[in-house]
Amino acid sequence: RTRAPPTDAFPCGLGERSACRAYTRAMIDWRAAVDASEAIVVVLDADGRVRDWSRAAQALLDDRAAPARGRALADLLPTSERARVAEALRTLAGGSATAAQASFDASLPEREGSRSLRWTLRKLAPTDGAAALVVASAVDRTEAARAEQAARAVRARWIEAEKRGSVADLVAGIAHDVGTPMTASLG
Repeated sequence: RTRAPPTDAFPCGLGERSACRAYTRAMIDWRAAVDASEAIVVVLDADGRVRDWSRAAQALLDDRAAPARGRALADLLPTSERARVAEALRTLAGGSATAAQASFDASLPEREGSRSLRWTLRKLAPTDGAAALVVASAVDRTEAARAEQAARAVRARWIEAEKRGSVADLVAGIAHDVGTPMTASLG
């Protein structure tokens, strides 16, 4: 079932019923598309307060998502990550054309470890006098980070095995070199 967009998102007046219906339909279609994807998406106002989120973001934030509307995104992340969110929002607030996007890495604690997320914040240009919005999307890098860590461990074991193999070859060579003259002299 599709969740309706927040009621404060409707810029509808009483004299604009058809435009309001079209806008409402577009918002419901957008919500259905976002919720159908596995994308972690959080819509923020210009001050970094949460206006809406995708189902994937809700699943990631679990019990923190329900009271999230109106709270700062930084408040939903661990204290150690809040400065990164603030810096990304300051970058976007700069207003230059090059500051249309800002990224940062953050960890989100879970019951069994933590999730490694790569957040990207994008400023949406306001239209028709509407307030600016920021779309925060995150890519869960946890599995990739675990795979990289496992690959490093395998590489380290491989190098250690090669060193042991080289030492074994050296010892065998020395034993052969020592054994050959002894065999000739004893022999």
